Amino acid sequence: MPNIFSALQAVKMVIMYAPNPELRKNSFAVLKGVLADIPISQRLDILEALITNTDSSSMIAILVDLVRREMHTEIYNSTSVVKGIQEINSNKHSNLSFWTPSILEFVERILRPPQGGPPSLPDQSDAVLSALNLYRFVLMTESTGKTNYTGVLSRSSLPKVYNEWLLPLRTLVTGIMAENKSDYDELAVDTVCTLNPLELVLYRCIELVEEKLKQVT
Repeated sequence: MPNIFSALQAVKMVIMYAPNPELRKNSFAVLKGVLADIPISQRLDILEALITNTDSSSMIAILVDLVRREMHTEIYNSTSVVKGIQEINSNKHSNLSFWTPSILEFVERILRPPQGGPPSLPDQSDAVLSALNLYRFVLMTESTGKTNYTGVLSRSSLPKVYNEWLLPLRTLVTGIMAENKSDYDELAVDTVCTLNPLELVLYRCIELVEEKLKQVT
C-alpha cells in the first residue's frame, strides 16, 4: 500500500501543476482508476491520507468530491426502490465502508482544522465548500433513508456541528462579506464571488441542522 500511496501522490502533483490541460485530465482519470483498484475497505483511508498531505484547497476539494461520489455509489447500490419509496437493503449494509462515523471526523478536519478556529478564508474556500456539500449530502441522505450509519443525526453530533462548525464559520463568512461588499477593487470582488456559493451552502446546512435539532429536543 505505501507504493500505491506514493504513486497516487505523484499523480496528484501532475493534476495540480501540469501546464497541459489534457495531461491534467488524463492524470485525474488515472487517479480514479488506481483508487478503484484499491479494496473499498482501504479506499477512505487512502483518500484521507492524500488530503492530509495536500496544501492546495482546489485539490482537497477534488478529493473530497471523490469521497462523496464513493458514498453515493455505496448507498445507491444498497438501496432498492419499492413503489417510489427508498429502502435500505439490510443484506448490503455491511458493505457500506464509507458510511461510518469517521466521515464526520473527515469533514471536521476541514471545517474545524486541528490547529483551532474556523478555516482560513477565502484561501480554503474550495475545500470548505466541498466539505459543506459532503456534510449536506450525508445529512440529507441519512434523513431520507431514516438511517444513522455516520451518527450525523445523533443528539451529540447535531449540537456540536451547529455550535462548533457552522456558527463560527457563519460569523467568519459574514464578516468577510461585509468587509468586501462595499469595496469595488478587483480583490474584493473576487472574494465576494468566491464566497457567494459557499455562503449559500453554509446557510442551507444551518437550516437543515436547525430543523433536526427541533426534532430531537
